[in-house]
Amino acid sequence: MSESAEWEPILGFRSPGEFARFKSWIDARVSDGSAKRAPVRVPWAGSNVIVEEWFECPGGGVWRLIEPDPPSAGLFDRVNPDRPEGR
Repeated sequence: MSESAEWEPILGFRSPGEFARFKSWIDARVSDGSAKRAPVRVPWAGSNVIVEEWFECPGGGVWRLIEPDPPSAGLFDRVNPDRPEGR
């Protein structure tokens, strides 16, 4: 994923290592100012149990990152912060 391209969904991480590499990548984007953290307005499926973060991408969209928790493989996908269910 390049810094200048629009972000792409990840509908399941293939391994803990893939998630760790992606998490490092997104944290670096926040550190260099090319992305911002956003408040989680509506947790995934209303759950307070899963680890979830929201980010604003350079193109202006808001994306959620859900940490894998087997059997769930995690997720990085666009979110609509103006809808009650976030989707």
